[in-house]
Amino acid sequence: MSLFVAETGVWLRVSQAPQSTVEEVHVEGLHVELQSHTNWCWAAVGSAVARHYDPATRFARQCDVANEHLKRTLPTPEAQATAGVGRCCEGRHDCNLAAALDQVLITVGHSGPLKAGPLAFDDLWEELPGLLCARIEHGERGHFVAIAGASMHGREKQVLVADPAVDGAFWCPYGVFRDSYLGDGAWTTTYWTE
Repeated sequence: MSLFVAETGVWLRVSQAPQSTVEEVHVEGLHVELQSHTNWCWAAVGSAVARHYDPATRFARQCDVANEHLKRTLPTPEAQATAGVGRCCEGRHDCNLAAALDQVLITVGHSGPLKAGPLAFDDLWEELPGLLCARIEHGERGHFVAIAGASMHGREKQVLVADPAVDGAFWCPYGVFRDSYLGDGAWTTTYWTE
């Protein structure tokens, strides 16, 4: 392409930079709150999933998810009493237990299939804007997050992570999210919701 500059009377050869497009897909209306207790990533993600599908859900608060889930999964009334079941909304720290997200999603009524390991980015892209969740393993501990979106900018692929340990969602390079999330976390399980 050539351009004539009238002020100087000179023709300039101009090469046009290739247009770069950004494609994004989001899970509309998803909000994962900061987890209320150190082990309640499961309660925060479970509550967010329930509110996403039904804003008037009875699982709008993390403590409601915890009360119902611990009641459903702890084997005896004694174990439930020890864990403070029924009183989790009073801020009791004895309710601060770990739980498996697949079971929590059953509790809130929005469980779908699960897959060991991460999804390839193209598969993740195809599933969105459906709501997916992930288990991230840090050493011997697990942590649950929701996947709120994805983007492609040329060859750069990113995941929008809604992490209950961090206030708000943020963009993370796909490879980092998959293999070294927040330094040493690896994506070990994918959860579909419905």
